[in-house]
Amino acid sequence: MPVYLFRCTTCSETFERWRPERRRDDPLTCARGHETVARLPGLEPREGEGGQGSLRRPPEAGQPT
Repeated sequence: MPVYLFRCTTCSETFERWRPERRRDDPLTCARGHETVARLPGLEPREGEGGQGSLRRPPEAGQPT
């Protein structure tokens, strides 16, 4: 299951969540209970060794993957 990075737009808390891809944009709350949470772009989730997810930056334009 991939890990996604989120940020609360009310308190600016940044956190990770393991979520199935089909539920990546489902609503959630931060630790303080705010419901104003957005998934951060720029990091792509990927499956890691043994089902462990990890985040990686997408390749720069013109760079091999």
